[in-house]
Amino acid sequence: NEANFCGATATATVTVNPIPTITQTTNASSCGIGSVVLKATASAGTINWYAAATGGSSLGTGTSFTTPVLSTTTSYWVDATNTSCTTATRTQVTAIISTGNVEVAASTGTIFGCYSTVKEAFDKINDGTHQGVITIKIRGNTTETATATLNNSGNGSSLYSSVLLYPTAPNLKIEGSVAGQLINLNGADNVIID
Repeated sequence: NEANFCGATATATVTVNPIPTITQTTNASSCGIGSVVLKATASAGTINWYAAATGGSSLGTGTSFTTPVLSTTTSYWVDATNTSCTTATRTQVTAIISTGNVEVAASTGTIFGCYSTVKEAFDKINDGTHQGVITIKIRGNTTETATATLNNSGNGSSLYSSVLLYPTAPNLKIEGSVAGQLINLNGADNVIID
């Protein structure tokens, strides 16, 4: 299109805002019923959290979203808005609710695991699945069917700098009818059972 103006000069400034994108999302996990913190980052703008892939009101804004207490795996969605531009589609972020009374969090290797017994958790530490600084939360009573043995770091594939084991509520029990010890720290150092 062409416009002609006589005796006047016009200047216009046009600002082109890029459409933002969601550049990264982080799912979160919990053993059993619980609340988790989901994370997302965007190329620009404000991150909005939703309970559905389309429609609905924003549940909150920001790079993290704390879910309500969940009993099943639940998906949430994020988009980003930069001035008046919003991502074309929402990106899914999942709160994973697993079963098991023993939750393992590690700084390296597989960073999360959920197990039925302490023995299963120790076996995964011994085979190198969970490494580094390891926290084991007892979230419910466990019934051990065999001795839970934690080997020293460096024995086989086991590679950890510390292990902290504690209950998340009072009066939780680690019990079982096993021949010998219920828990065996086989040369394991830097282990705290609280």
